[in-house]
Amino acid sequence: ESELKALRNSIHSTEEELKSLKNRKSSIPAEYIKLRHDLCKSIDLAEDELPFVGELLQVQEEDAEWEGALERLLHGFGISLLIPKYRYNQIITWMEKHSLKQRLVYYSAETDEFPVDFEDLPEEAACRKLMIRHDSKYFGWLTAELKQRFNHVCCESINDFKKEKFAITKGGQVKLGGKRHEKDDRFDINDRRRYVLGFSNLKKIGALEAELEDLKTEEKRIQREITKLKTNRKQCLERQQAIELLKE
Repeated sequence: ESELKALRNSIHSTEEELKSLKNRKSSIPAEYIKLRHDLCKSIDLAEDELPFVGELLQVQEEDAEWEGALERLLHGFGISLLIPKYRYNQIITWMEKHSLKQRLVYYSAETDEFPVDFEDLPEEAACRKLMIRHDSKYFGWLTAELKQRFNHVCCESINDFKKEKFAITKGGQVKLGGKRHEKDDRFDINDRRRYVLGFSNLKKIGALEAELEDLKTEEKRIQREITKLKTNRKQCLERQQAIELLKE
């Protein structure tokens, strides 16, 4: 029954995540959305004034084959919060006074910066496969950050990967500075439930709905097994009692 309890907890958390996602377009996890809500409510600020990076970026359609790798590469950056300079003092004070119960990275970002272009980067640079919301006041700031931090070359082959100093493969292997390598396979690279980038969350909702259906099917299977075991146990006890009566 402990297995059933754990499964029901997973069902509950998935239902809560879906409920949150259906009330917005963002793919950012619900706990981060709630944290931003609490912060903005406390300091009387509209939530769209504090966007998460992932709400402002999306993998271009023509580069969909790289979506999993790029999601993995930018995951931490995607769940980072951007705060305007004019609210900096107020927000760091709020952060200091509250226990977040989770890890949060936030950037004091310049608004309305002049954008930089990626023309001098390789055509296969990771940042060139991303769309930035053009109506965002952080557009310029994001172009500079992406160019500096996510200029990894997207390599089709391991031979190409070996030649580059900053590179990434479709399998999610990352190289930094020609020396540091990383591959984090704790989660499937194509698991949309983990994705945080994008202007729409419909595909993530679909993935979570499929997961919820699987969880509920498993719940029913386990419940049937438990019922069957209880019935067998009851029958065994009844037979044992009958045998004891015969002995008397």
